[in-house]
Amino acid sequence: GHEIPLALYYDNDTRQEVRDCSYAVKRLAPSVACLIPEWMLNRNRNGSYTFKNVKKLSDCVKDRTGYPLTDEATFRDQACPGTGTAFAVTRNTVMTAGHCAAIVFQNKLKVVFNFCLGKENFDANEVYDVKNMMYDVTAKDCSKPDWAWMELDRDIECCDPLTIETSPIQSKSLISMLGHPSGISMKYCDGTVQSNHKEAQERTCLI
Repeated sequence: GHEIPLALYYDNDTRQEVRDCSYAVKRLAPSVACLIPEWMLNRNRNGSYTFKNVKKLSDCVKDRTGYPLTDEATFRDQACPGTGTAFAVTRNTVMTAGHCAAIVFQNKLKVVFNFCLGKENFDANEVYDVKNMMYDVTAKDCSKPDWAWMELDRDIECCDPLTIETSPIQSKSLISMLGHPSGISMKYCDGTVQSNHKEAQERTCLI
């Protein structure tokens, strides 16, 4: 096996809906986006978008792995249209993981903001195309960072960009996470940064 430089560790599944998190975290949620394939979205006459042909998380997992989720699995019945999470960092750019960006143009992924539980319709100013991209996918030994920078087709109108923290992350730091696990609606959880790889700690930053 190989070392995992930084991760969020906890003893049980503490993920929860964004509506249940603190105000301090909730105010950042509009700047978090889900990467969703074009064929999962229907463009309406007024320019808005609506989900189409979206499967449940349990069905998506079975399609990918051949095995279904258990009846007790968290969020198993929630819609699963996405492939990853992105974060607005300037007026017209977002950042995500390199392994997510590697399929952007192949799958015609759109950057969709404000995908929370129960939401199926999106205004035109919540959906964007990727214009240009740079990315690097991590190696198995974690010797390279896993990042991607994506320029959008126009300025983001629905939220403000997040501020990037560039100072080194300390081991055992408490952090909060926002994202779209397995492509479902936005979730939130708290955790603790663990580091067993000094070089990774020195080069890693948080958004």
